[in-house]
Amino acid sequence: MIRRAWAVARKDMLIEYHSRVALNQVIPFALAVLLTFGFALDTRDQLLAEIAPGLFWVVVLFSSLYLIARSFRVERENAAMEGLVLYGIDPMAIFLGKLAALAVQMLVLEAVAAAGIVILFNPPVGSLGLLAISALAATLAIGSIGLVYGALSSSEHSGESLLPLLVIPVLAPIVISAAKCWSDAESAGAGIYDPWLKIVSIFGAVFLAVGAAGFGPAMED
Repeated sequence: MIRRAWAVARKDMLIEYHSRVALNQVIPFALAVLLTFGFALDTRDQLLAEIAPGLFWVVVLFSSLYLIARSFRVERENAAMEGLVLYGIDPMAIFLGKLAALAVQMLVLEAVAAAGIVILFNPPVGSLGLLAISALAATLAIGSIGLVYGALSSSEHSGESLLPLLVIPVLAPIVISAAKCWSDAESAGAGIYDPWLKIVSIFGAVFLAVGAAGFGPAMED
């Protein structure tokens, strides 16, 4: 299963390498949103530093939905997903492979967006460890649930427009918890025992389990 999951992940990463959608479209979109907020609200305003954590995760969530929708749009072309199943690849391996490839793209997006947040809004950052762990847990949660709903909606012509409506309400607790982790990480005394980190980690583990269990039935539907 690990070898097949790696093959699926490698396929998705090669597609991204040749198309460069994340580099040429998604990351510029995220930075454009941050710049828009910066110019609209004035980067000198203390309000920007206060809303930066929430803004960061909202931008990441919407940008990730584009990556998820595109991943299944590629699979839908020439019935590629059916080909993977007919080849004998277990849905769990497909899920793990696609999640790994998506997580890599999301983490790159988050690193660039976080740099943009720091440069534009200058929020204090006291605990990089808390930021990193909460970002990883939130990334796995967003990717897991996004893949399940992406598989469910991929067969519909309006699936890409439905995906945000289906996913955003489910992922709201993750976005809120991850934003609270960033807010707590602004204090130098914050650490891995932060209560919000426990919440985002629990949600991350639960959503990962739900995604792993639900991806196969979602693909069949």
